[in-house]
Amino acid sequence: DKSCSMKVTSGSEEYFCGFIAHRSNGLIENCENHGSIVHKSEYSEADVYLGGIVGSSRWGMLNCRNYGDITSESISTSQKRGVAVNIGGVAGGDYNKVEKKPSVSWCINYGKIAYVGDSPTVNVAGVIGMSEKKVPLKYCVNRGEVSVSAQSDAGDPKIHSCSVAGVCANTSGNVVDCDNYGRIVAGGT
Repeated sequence: DKSCSMKVTSGSEEYFCGFIAHRSNGLIENCENHGSIVHKSEYSEADVYLGGIVGSSRWGMLNCRNYGDITSESISTSQKRGVAVNIGGVAGGDYNKVEKKPSVSWCINYGKIAYVGDSPTVNVAGVIGMSEKKVPLKYCVNRGEVSVSAQSDAGDPKIHSCSVAGVCANTSGNVVDCDNYGRIVAGGT
């Protein structure tokens, strides 16, 4: 329910966080989350995956809904190049090798997704932050606000890539009949 919340931190190892599963190797179907996630990290040496339903999925998701807000603050004075923060209302991303014919279908995000930080790579979206393994997204909808404030020190710029979107911030798969109704706010220093 909405009174549930998770406060989490990350650091030297890959980090996965989701209300239904941190990492999933099977199909996640008909799941719903109303709880919020608050992530704070002063230093990350490895990728971070945050999602209302699952941090990272290797198979797929069908008919899942996220109503919870997700916020992440990843501020540090030294980040490794290539470290990514992946945040999505339903899933942070897919991970390593995905199984045959996975898909993310009929999933909806209603929660507010917000990121502030200086991670070198940032993928933030209403449904799934990063999907690099050609996983198709079908009939998904984002209705929540997605906001990113990427920060960089002018003397030592660390931001290499910042992707922000309503449905999926970074994908090499097909996006089919998906809609975004949420406000997208992106900025930085």
